[in-house]
Amino acid sequence: MATPAKYELILKFREYPELTRDPQTQAVTFYLEADGLEFTVTMKAKGFKKLEQAQAQYPEWSAVLAGTMGERTAKGFVLVNVNLQVFERKVREPAAPLESSAPESA
Repeated sequence: MATPAKYELILKFREYPELTRDPQTQAVTFYLEADGLEFTVTMKAKGFKKLEQAQAQYPEWSAVLAGTMGERTAKGFVLVNVNLQVFERKVREPAAPLESSAPESA
């Protein structure tokens, strides 16, 4: 007999997705692709607002979308019970080149 467990899918992304809004409910639907599978995500506009704010405020950001696998689609799955977290990514300055300590030849 198998031991009971819970599962959660986690998708990480850094690009703002193309989306559609339901005019009546204002729900947002977008698609994410990972390892050849397409995940369909529908969430309330209030929850998606975090991503809209990050896009407007941060030069670089990263998002983590967690949820469970719903029904199968032609290209992948529907992601249900989603939770979105968005983080600002710090832009790293390129490291200054190290000066060579070797004597220059004349």
